[in-house]
Amino acid sequence: MGGREGLIDTAVKTAETGYIQRRLIKALEDVMVKYDGTVRTSKQQIIQFLYGEDGMAGENIEDLKIELKELGNAELNKRCNFLHGDRHTQELSLSMALGQARAR
Repeated sequence: MGGREGLIDTAVKTAETGYIQRRLIKALEDVMVKYDGTVRTSKQQIIQFLYGEDGMAGENIEDLKIELKELGNAELNKRCNFLHGDRHTQELSLSMALGQARAR
């Protein structure tokens, strides 16, 4: 009984949040960020004077460096402890080579 109740409760919550999200998106579909940085409706009413309220775009603030992209094969193998010569690695290499040959 408790399990069934939990499943029904989960389904109802999912439906409710989906409906709330749908209504929110529908209400905000005419809102746009203009070239001057303000957020306005289709009738040009200002909602925010500065997008994000602080004027900082998240994509310009974050700086993520992925070191693995810059490593050579030898350093990558050393750092990640790849096993060489075992059967699984050989099978994987063979399947990748076959996949590339089929793609041509």
